[in-house]
Amino acid sequence: MKQLRLLGLTLLLSISFEIGMRAVEDALRFNHLLEPTSESEGGLALFVSILLATSLLDLALASIRLIATAVATGALASSPANWQSLNLLLIETVRSLSAIIVRLPLLLLPALAEWFRLLSIPFVVLFDQSYRSGNIDALKASRRFTRDHYKLVLLASLAMAVPTVFDWILEAMTELSQIDSLPIWTAPAQHIGSCVFFGALKFAVDAFLIWIYRRRFVEIVT
Repeated sequence: MKQLRLLGLTLLLSISFEIGMRAVEDALRFNHLLEPTSESEGGLALFVSILLATSLLDLALASIRLIATAVATGALASSPANWQSLNLLLIETVRSLSAIIVRLPLLLLPALAEWFRLLSIPFVVLFDQSYRSGNIDALKASRRFTRDHYKLVLLASLAMAVPTVFDWILEAMTELSQIDSLPIWTAPAQHIGSCVFFGALKFAVDAFLIWIYRRRFVEIVT
């Protein structure tokens, strides 16, 4: 009963995050702050700052949802120590993004290859006992894990792409782009259905990823 309550609360958390991010994006879009033009105050610098801030906010919410899902599904104990992993999760994810970005000048392929090798960073932070004991760097652990379990990482990459694919499909079906839609506070009925759907979908994807990664890390330890 307790676990069902935790699952329900985590699902509501995921949906509320989706609604919150939609409101932030709409507020920026309708104030023309997501357009890299000199007409906005501060020009390109303001645009880059806003884009970076919203990306970090999205990353923070996704990290909270991942840990909450791990606790709700029983993959992690509901203890302060595990919630303290949020700091590490954010730090290591930013480090992995930096490692990917520095490869972009070398063409797209090296950056994509590094992205694939570092895809497992969140689950290394949560489940790799060598990392949690301080015996290995997270980036090295992720690269090693990808080398040894590339099929699992490929499956994970496909699962992570599911929300984006559904976003494209729904946009094509409704013929209503984000540019044409009204803001969520003006037309909540236009957004609430998709927010619930994508909040539940991202929660389900997180639960699936946690299940496949935790099983493999447990196998490695044993």
